[in-house]
Amino acid sequence: MLDAIVETRPQTRFILTNRPMLAFRAGLLVPSPAAVLSVKRMALQHSSGVVLKTLETYRPEQAFLHRHVYAGPVYQYLAAHYDQISSPMGRYYLSRVSEKGGGKERSRPD
Repeated sequence: MLDAIVETRPQTRFILTNRPMLAFRAGLLVPSPAAVLSVKRMALQHSSGVVLKTLETYRPEQAFLHRHVYAGPVYQYLAAHYDQISSPMGRYYLSRVSEKGGGKERSRPD
C-alpha cells in the first residue's frame, strides 16, 4: 500500500487517512482536523462528520480508510470525486483531479 501512495506523492498535498503512520512513512501531510481521530470518537461514530468536512474543505488528493465504517455521505462524496483503487488493506481513493495531473489550483484552508 505504501508503494502505491508514494507513487503519486508528487501530485499530492494531503492524504486523508485513519492510519497516520502510513502518511508519515509516505512523507505526506494529513489535514489537521483528521490528524488525530480518537478511538472514542470513532466508536461513537462522530468521526464521519469530521471526515466529510475535511474532504470538502481540504480536498485531499488521496484517501486511505482502514477498518472503520463511516456514514453514507462520506462514501457518497468519495464516489463523486475520487476513483477507488483496489486494495486488500482498506479503501484507497485517488482524486480524479490529481490523476489528471492538474485542474483547479487547490489552496490550503485557513
